[in-house]
Amino acid sequence: MDLAAKETILKAFNRRGYKKGSRSIKMILENDYNIIFSRRKIQRIMKKYGIVCPYRKPNPYKKIAKATKEHQVVPNKLKRNFKQESREKYY
Repeated sequence: MDLAAKETILKAFNRRGYKKGSRSIKMILENDYNIIFSRRKIQRIMKKYGIVCPYRKPNPYKKIAKATKEHQVVPNKLKRNFKQESREKYY
């Protein structure tokens, strides 16, 4: 039973050329193959056989760009008079 489940999960995992997680596998099995597995069972089988879904890593360039813009002062185009007060007043 376990090997047959592994084969169907692998078939759904590699479907359409890119790898998927347990939630996507569950939907594919239900909609296309009419097989109902719980998401936890799919996760257990994936963990047992080392089937890993890749996840998107954060973009390091975005982090660098954000760090350089953090203390940038914007010109006062509207010529408004802002009063800088301490924030303790609002707590």
